[in-house]
Amino acid sequence: MPPRHQLILALAIPVTLTMVFGLGWLLAQPVPTVPISPAPAQFDAARAQRDVEQLGAQFPVRIVGTRENAQARAWITARFAELGLSTGSLPFTVTVASQARACEQVWAVMPGASDEIVLVTAHVDTPEYGNRDNAAGLAVLLELARIFAEAHPLRTLVFLISDAREYGQAWGTKNLIERDLTGLEDPSGLRVSNVIAALSLEAMNGQDWSQVQIDSAGYRVGYAPLWLRQIGVESIRAAGGQAQDPDGVAEFLARAFPFAMTDHGFFLRSGIPAIGFSGAPGEARPESLETFGRAAEVWVRSVAALHPAPPPNPGEWRLSADSYLPAIGSVFLPLLIFAPLFLATALAAWAQCPRWRDLLLELTALIAIGVVIVDGFAAAFILVALGLLPRYEWFPAAPFDPFLLEPMDWAALVIIVTMGAFAWYTFVPPNSWGRLTDRLDVPHRRVTLLIVFSILVLAAWVLNGFTAALLLAPAAYLWLWIAPRPLSAGKALNVMLALGGILPLVGVFIALGTTPGLGLFWWFLTLAATYGLIPLPVTTAFIVGVALFARFLRYGWR
Repeated sequence: MPPRHQLILALAIPVTLTMVFGLGWLLAQPVPTVPISPAPAQFDAARAQRDVEQLGAQFPVRIVGTRENAQARAWITARFAELGLSTGSLPFTVTVASQARACEQVWAVMPGASDEIVLVTAHVDTPEYGNRDNAAGLAVLLELARIFAEAHPLRTLVFLISDAREYGQAWGTKNLIERDLTGLEDPSGLRVSNVIAALSLEAMNGQDWSQVQIDSAGYRVGYAPLWLRQIGVESIRAAGGQAQDPDGVAEFLARAFPFAMTDHGFFLRSGIPAIGFSGAPGEARPESLETFGRAAEVWVRSVAALHPAPPPNPGEWRLSADSYLPAIGSVFLPLLIFAPLFLATALAAWAQCPRWRDLLLELTALIAIGVVIVDGFAAAFILVALGLLPRYEWFPAAPFDPFLLEPMDWAALVIIVTMGAFAWYTFVPPNSWGRLTDRLDVPHRRVTLLIVFSILVLAAWVLNGFTAALLLAPAAYLWLWIAPRPLSAGKALNVMLALGGILPLVGVFIALGTTPGLGLFWWFLTLAATYGLIPLPVTTAFIVGVALFARFLRYGWR
């Protein structure tokens, strides 16, 4: 890189960062106020606690597809009927460990003056492994149904008991939503497209329900609009609880990894405003159930009374408790971060003016590395297709499942051997295509890598700008300076620059490896890509990113 280009890039980095933070400060706006229902709370915590105890005593293990699960649903449906509410249901099946299990969504409806729907949901099933009983969430929902059974709300209220939440990524809710939104024949009668807002209740064991966490991330895509989250915050405060709504860096991380596995995540994925209420880690005290329940009651009353409902705008990023960044800022500022990379790519292309065929040799080396990784994923796909690995609905297994915690040694060996064999064939023999390409004198290696990197950034930004900024920005700032250096100290510097660019990815691996119930991070990621938890575009971006790291490292070692 010519000295003049080095000077331009050295100046571009601080200028870019100044512009990003400066524009963020200029675009920031105060969080708007929202109307909260002044009606006195009617939530009966004692009644709800009795339901918690009865559920725990009569139906303690409600694993999806079991008789006890069906009995619990029948008990809840009978409770709805006692309240005089009309009920509906939608049977479906979910595949767990290659077994089809019968499930059913059930709900009660309180008709309102409008056919617009405010929906509250809690899941009935418990996992096969671990201790995640949502009896308290179900009890709160039942108490809400009792409170509003004789009300005359502005909007229709629906109280949904979802099934298969623990397996298949809220498979029941996904099935219910997609039947409506995709135009499939739906015998249920519930028009999900009429839902203007949804609330998911996840009051689990080992949680302090007086400290209510607001979950706002969708599944893969989507984030709760600010107005809906703010109603949640004010409802929790009105109930005497402490609201925990992520903002700033915490929200940045939540937006960068939107893999909410709860019911509200699928509503957000479908463009329907939704949030989740869950307790914070702590002691599950019966008296804290009153706070949780009253917060949910105030939320329902407030959303049902909104006129008109604000538009769903998931792009607003809450910077702090009092300010937020409008959608235009949260969408385009992450792209502005990469201005130095785009500038470096333009300068290199202008200086060398490469033709398409000048890029092919380095592209071949990149593809060679990518093929090795693809072969590993392909081996896993084939094992599932042949029935040698169990079939699941998308997500490979619920947390703490032995399938995650204890990798099948022979399957892992097949994947590793497949990758190793293709790596040897591609790079080891003297005339192998990967090694031959790497040995040639290619004057356009750096510009090729920069062009591919810029394309990767743009593609990642289209998928999720927050993810792109978090995982790729360090590499975009450090890999620009990698260049062939003859001395050992220079090569060591290049290695440090290359490794520094992947520190965020290493952080993700560490986070996955230390999350209880997920097992070895590489096994989890392989299964997640195989079963569809990680979509194909994201897997492709990961493969290209790893290949770029390897090639930049090799370029700096010359």
